[in-house]
Amino acid sequence: MMRSAKSPLPDQAERDAIADDLDTTILVEAAAGTGKTTSMVARMVRLLGEGRCKVGTLAAVTFTRKATAELRDRFRMRLERELKDAHGERRDRLCDALDHVEQCFIGTIHSFCARLLRERPIEGKVDVAFEELDRDEEYRLRGAAWDEHIAELHAAGAPILARLDELGVAPAELKAAYLDFAQYPDVEEWPVPTTPFDEALADEARRELRAYSAHMASLAPDRALAGNDSLIPFFSDLPRRLRHTRLDETRQLMGILEDMMSLSVVQRNWPGGKTQGKAEKDRLQVFVDRYVTPLVTQWYQCRYGAILDLLHGAVRRYDVMRSDRHVLSYQDLLMKAAVLLRGSANVRRYFRRRFTHLLVDEFQDTDPIQAEVMLLLTTDDYGQQDWRECRPAPGALFVVGDPKQAIYRFRRADIVTYNEVRGIIEKWGRIVGLTTNFRSTTGLITWFNKVSATLFPKKRTAYAPADSPMQPPGDAAPDDDTPVLLLDVPDVGKRPVVNRFEADAVARLVRDWVDRGLHEPGDFLVLSRVHGPLVEYARALKQFGLPVEVTGGTAINELSEVALLHTVLAAVVEPDNPVALVGALRSELFGVSDTALYRFRKAGGVFDIYRAGDHDGGDDLVLIDEARQRLKLYAAWLAQLQPVAAIERIAGHLGLFARAASGADGRDRAGGFCKAIELLRSASGEYWSPADLVRYLWSLVDPDLQGRERHDGASLIPHAEPAVRVMNLHQAKGLEAPVVFLVDGQGRRRTDIGLHVDRGSGVVRGYLQLRAESKRQFVKGSVLAVPDDWEARTQAEQLFQDAEEDRLLYVAATRAGKRLVISSPARQPRWEKLIAQVPDGDVIPAIPTVTAPVVATRTLPADAPGLFADGIGQRWAARCAPTYDVKQVKSLAVKGSKAAAHPVEHGTEWGTVLHMLLEAAMARPDGNLAPLAAVALDEQGLDPRDAPTAVNVVRSVMASDLWRRAQASKPCLTEVPIQFLQRDVRPVIVRGVIDLVFREPAGWVIVDYKTDDREGEAVEQLVEHYAGQVRLYAEAWADITGEPVVETGLYFVRTGRYRIVADVPAAR
Repeated sequence: MMRSAKSPLPDQAERDAIADDLDTTILVEAAAGTGKTTSMVARMVRLLGEGRCKVGTLAAVTFTRKATAELRDRFRMRLERELKDAHGERRDRLCDALDHVEQCFIGTIHSFCARLLRERPIEGKVDVAFEELDRDEEYRLRGAAWDEHIAELHAAGAPILARLDELGVAPAELKAAYLDFAQYPDVEEWPVPTTPFDEALADEARRELRAYSAHMASLAPDRALAGNDSLIPFFSDLPRRLRHTRLDETRQLMGILEDMMSLSVVQRNWPGGKTQGKAEKDRLQVFVDRYVTPLVTQWYQCRYGAILDLLHGAVRRYDVMRSDRHVLSYQDLLMKAAVLLRGSANVRRYFRRRFTHLLVDEFQDTDPIQAEVMLLLTTDDYGQQDWRECRPAPGALFVVGDPKQAIYRFRRADIVTYNEVRGIIEKWGRIVGLTTNFRSTTGLITWFNKVSATLFPKKRTAYAPADSPMQPPGDAAPDDDTPVLLLDVPDVGKRPVVNRFEADAVARLVRDWVDRGLHEPGDFLVLSRVHGPLVEYARALKQFGLPVEVTGGTAINELSEVALLHTVLAAVVEPDNPVALVGALRSELFGVSDTALYRFRKAGGVFDIYRAGDHDGGDDLVLIDEARQRLKLYAAWLAQLQPVAAIERIAGHLGLFARAASGADGRDRAGGFCKAIELLRSASGEYWSPADLVRYLWSLVDPDLQGRERHDGASLIPHAEPAVRVMNLHQAKGLEAPVVFLVDGQGRRRTDIGLHVDRGSGVVRGYLQLRAESKRQFVKGSVLAVPDDWEARTQAEQLFQDAEEDRLLYVAATRAGKRLVISSPARQPRWEKLIAQVPDGDVIPAIPTVTAPVVATRTLPADAPGLFADGIGQRWAARCAPTYDVKQVKSLAVKGSKAAAHPVEHGTEWGTVLHMLLEAAMARPDGNLAPLAAVALDEQGLDPRDAPTAVNVVRSVMASDLWRRAQASKPCLTEVPIQFLQRDVRPVIVRGVIDLVFREPAGWVIVDYKTDDREGEAVEQLVEHYAGQVRLYAEAWADITGEPVVETGLYFVRTGRYRIVADVPAAR
């Protein structure tokens, strides 16, 4: 976007306040693309330049590691730029800040809280050497805690298990509920229903259910004609169920009533036609309203407390496991830091001095615990423990955020917290708004404002921020009058088919625009609402030869090589499982046909890898025997090697690395497979046995596992150019691209609510709908329990989620710089509110007919495998041949035989001890060398009782004129490692250690200590022997420093003789 250099920005006054109003607490509400990070950096540098703080007392908190790296770079560059024009005291301050820039804390809120705890671990009640769990490690440890807790309960015969059995709940159904529940340790109360179960109504329901069954039997509707009617087959089965059910047991009655919750009636399918069908529909509704709904609701509420007791116990187990391992989760870091600050006025006073100014970016993503840390840290009222009552010290707190981009309620960061902190800052400071958009063209900004006006109210509410139109910077030049285009998608079927159509269309458009020189691949950003279809879009882009980078996807989870590896390993670690073995044999890795498997079994074969000679089949079954031998070999590797090392070896033996690398997208597949092995290596700290690691591997590839770890792929060889970025919407916040595609256009968002957290009062209360663990991904399990007044809780939560969905649309729309393309399917358009603002006719006219690049192939000769194997061996030998040498200075430079030196026994070890003591003496001349000498002698295998002798030798050196010269010089360095390159037939890396080097006015002096001289001997032979060594040191030192070496010498420590070596080099 072009504008006049002299045109003032529409919000220039607000930007000036950010940089100038340094003594005021400020919240900057910065719309998308308004340069909030630039403004934050400007304030940081201004604080330093004006002397409001030192660089070591300045802290800037960001949301992600990527944002941290960007902020660090921009902060340093801004310091360097402003230092050029600074003068006087300001220049001195900025120069000092740049010299010590590493002292400025710039990082995520979790790393900041970890810093607080590491500085005051005793008051924080954490282990001084605690480690931080990443999200995958935390997930695995939570799961392990559940498994251990349930196992302990069964071993102890805990009463809670009997109670759950009475309620018709199996603990195995509750793991998914526990994993959700454990993510909210900040919730202070989980209210439990107190309404008793109505036994009288249940007795009445038993009688009426039998009567209802008899009534249906009298009608005798034909089950075969029921069609979509579910009432007819239900009551056809009911007499049998009643014969095998004890209705006097409440759980048995409730099992039947729960099934009646979802019954439906198709009136035309009844024997008496629609009239009878309507009557039975009405009868069903009366029964449901009178008995089913109230009793099932009460039953769910009765279960709620018992299930919560189990979940609380598992969470306590999880807490103990983290404590025993001295590890902290991300949430632990926040909560323990808040407790640390809340619990001690002295600690807060310390940190108030330690971090005088705190700047927080992306504040709309801050949860209540983070807000508490932020306000407790910046207030100077050290007695105030309620963060909502804290007054930030003037200028100590600077916060940047955009409430229109608050999209992480599921991570506890919601608009309620934002509004609370906004009110505090508005009371004690000021709110500043940034509206000038530097990211997008004028046409896009105009369209954004139309969209924003439909998504946000004119005045701020408890659920949504107020609309605030954006503006282009100054006099913006005209641009494309069709910045937003629709990609029409015909009604081609269900969502997966629509996704494939979209993916192909997007790939063709990107390929065409790149081929025509309109854009580079790195100009494109493809956004999906959810992560599920990302792999589909990436696959299509790769088919058209485009580099792709996926974030938030499941590329590794869907790699066929990972699944094949699991198939084989399952057969190895479960040798008594014939199904696992048959699965491995039938896989493409062994290629045994079903016919061969059948013949093998008929011939007496046993599906066991340890059996041999168990069939009388012919030679055509030898393939199975060979496969079993290989699997037996793999079992031996797993028994002999560390598990991950064995698995890596097995993968290589199976050819899975080569298989992954052999396709057109081989570098991505091979990189992803290598990453999968590294995931196993990382998990091996928690999963020790091969069987555990194989189960973990299955958790990656099982498509129906709820809450499974998702992992992006990784390219084996980085792309030479920026790639097309593909990601889900939650990953895209803070990112931008010239061209953005909004894809995955068909599908309505889910409206089922599973959790409501009420943070609107002083006590944080949670309400959770407890469901059984589902066996299918994206399909929720059946409801097991609900809290009191769950319908009202869901309605309250729905208001928040509806508002957040609108904010997600705003985030999606505002990523584009020049053009936005929105998928517009014929049915269930996901981007409907955005599509409604696109003028009629602004559509992609036609999908270009580009051709996918053809992968060159060639026919291999029959002897190709042998030739390739020989070639691989030759290339490997060439690769293994050394391309450079590494030598020591002494081995290159010393002359003649060292026999003249008359080496004594243990001379090398004695010399090592003396060198160590001389280094220590130069650092601390007045230090007590005797203890160090004894330790050093012992480490070298010498008698510690010789320590006085060693110390006396060193003291004699310290009394020399050479030592006094060194002590009087600056700098004076000891035991300096040196390394340089010499060119020969092949390069030689030369390494050595200079014993003593110091600088006098005329230049550098280099000295090497020698310990192999003797009294009464002529020293000239030793000087000639070692002279080349110090000359080589001198040449390298002069080359490295660019300064002359004026003297080189050898100091013989036994006799105290110092000899200068001639021919010192000048500076180069």
